[in-house]
Amino acid sequence: MEEITIILKNKGVRPTAMRLLVYKLLANKENAISLGELEKDFDTSERSTLYRTIKTFEERGLAHAIEDGTGIIKYVICKDQFTSK
Repeated sequence: MEEITIILKNKGVRPTAMRLLVYKLLANKENAISLGELEKDFDTSERSTLYRTIKTFEERGLAHAIEDGTGIIKYVICKDQFTSK
């Protein structure tokens, strides 16, 4: 989680527990996921909190949205955010 904290701070994003968890989940996914799919992994979280987290990531260049051809918006971490180990 320390690496994710650094990534978020470098983009001016406060590393809250929810942001760390959402970033980690998105970074570990091989494909983009929709807000609905994200909600399934965070069943006790408010949809609005997840949406605001994703939008913050988009605004700061941490993630981007793609339209999958069916009209559903999906989100993926920008690959240039990963640091080398």
